[in-house]
Amino acid sequence: MGARYLIDTSVISKYFNEELSDKALTLLDSVIENEIPQMSIITRIELKVYKPALATRESQIQSFIDGSEIYGLTEPIILQTV
Repeated sequence: MGARYLIDTSVISKYFNEELSDKALTLLDSVIENEIPQMSIITRIELKVYKPALATRESQIQSFIDGSEIYGLTEPIILQTV
């Protein structure tokens, strides 16, 4: 298995606002095209209230969320975070 990426809210918002560097854009495009994007439940919550620069991006962001694997909070994750 290759590298797997847990994608953060700031990366996703910059992706949809076209604010990533060419290198970061290429990497994220590859992850999205070749894998199921992964995010935490916290990122999902943040994206649900996020207002992109272009209102037309809202449906794209929702599609991105719908096509992603969402990781919930478990007790081991909470304890490791603390």
